[in-house]
Amino acid sequence: MWSHRLSASIRGLAFSSDGRTLYTADNSCRIYAWDPVARTRRLVLKHEFISGVVPDGLLGTGRFLVFLNTDPLRVWDCTAEAKRLDVPERFTARGTQVDATRGRLLALGADGKSVLSWDLERQRRGPAVVRWNEPVRERWRSAFRLSDDGRILVIEASRGQVTFRDALSGAEVGRMPPQSEWVSSTPMLLSPAGRTMCCITGYRWRLWNVPAGTVRFDPWPTPLAFHPTAPVCAAAMSGGLALVSLQTGEAIRSFDFGLGTALYAGFSPDGLTCAVGGSNKQFAVFDVDL
Repeated sequence: MWSHRLSASIRGLAFSSDGRTLYTADNSCRIYAWDPVARTRRLVLKHEFISGVVPDGLLGTGRFLVFLNTDPLRVWDCTAEAKRLDVPERFTARGTQVDATRGRLLALGADGKSVLSWDLERQRRGPAVVRWNEPVRERWRSAFRLSDDGRILVIEASRGQVTFRDALSGAEVGRMPPQSEWVSSTPMLLSPAGRTMCCITGYRWRLWNVPAGTVRFDPWPTPLAFHPTAPVCAAAMSGGLALVSLQTGEAIRSFDFGLGTALYAGFSPDGLTCAVGGSNKQFAVFDVDL
């Protein structure tokens, strides 16, 4: 395990898709690329201050940095001198999803019956990812998540109306029962295989079975990231970080790195390494060792 204190509060972190680089963003408006093995860093870019800038998606080998928590969404090409890319307005609104595996942005179509794609490498529209027959009502309030394996699509059209679709056929395969409390899809976390979802109902997190639409655990600790291969979630718990089993709801390992409250976490693509950022300007990198 190793840790580092930044000069400003951490705003996000994420591994590149090859696992060789860890990116951190902080309130000094700087994005650093770290070598997790050598524990060295380089400054990737210094951007204008935007509240909530977080590198939520990293594509390719770290070429693209996608800042989802801005309005509009921003994409930077970091191959040479970092430059901001022009992306169509439809793919820059809040709710856009990054498909890091395939190097594209996903957005709900204007017809309310499709999920569209934007290829970042080629800088052009790709084919529709999913299509279905009935349009989503109240599109201005809708949100969606596509599982990493591209098989399950979750759509929230309005309060308490969450449906699950087969992403290959577009057919509805399940839905959550009507909720008496507000179901917040921002944020909404979907496991890589699309079988588990975390969302806020009322003022607490719940863990749901997908596509059955049944509650697995209520309440659930604040989720930060799903493990890419194991049924495990990194969650903020008891002032530190815990790796929690999705099957039992129990903490498998707990950590207190002296980071303050755990705010951000991310796993390397192979699931062997995890990084966590806390409220006191520090982040730590450790071996998962389940």
